[in-house]
Amino acid sequence: LVMDELDRIARMIDDLELLAEAESPDFLRPETIDLTLFAHELVAKASALGPRRWVLDHTADGTLQADRRRLTEAVMNLARNAVQHTHPGGTVAVGLSFDEDEARISVKDDGVGIALSDQARIFDRFTRGKDAHRRYRTNGLGLAVVKAIADAHGGRLELESRAGEGSTFTIVVPRG
Repeated sequence: LVMDELDRIARMIDDLELLAEAESPDFLRPETIDLTLFAHELVAKASALGPRRWVLDHTADGTLQADRRRLTEAVMNLARNAVQHTHPGGTVAVGLSFDEDEARISVKDDGVGIALSDQARIFDRFTRGKDAHRRYRTNGLGLAVVKAIADAHGGRLELESRAGEGSTFTIVVPRG
């Protein structure tokens, strides 16, 4: 119990530190990322987070100029949320696609979904859905971190969700 609490506090401190650093000019360290390889890496890493049916939803051939470490961190936050909001054996899919201007990295689950009334505010710091406290304990910073990483790349975070039907979070970043 003590170790779990220490881990939770350490994660909160890390998240707060990241949010403080997100606006500094050296926050990102862009590199060329092979999208196909990156998609496979993300699914492999995420699959260690919980006993779910992990799926590579789609991927695309091409490259992206972005910070691999920060995008991986953002996707792992989304995957961790997906594990918390699905039942063991539920499906979590990671997908990566792009067009001429933008790359899209998505995490889709078949979990409980997010009530429409919560969707606009869950990206704020220290905010969770109204029923989240009943399922697990978090600090309410994970989605704020994901949004900060997307924003730092000049992108955005999108959400499609319906209560009882699951959620899809998509990090959209310029291909640069």
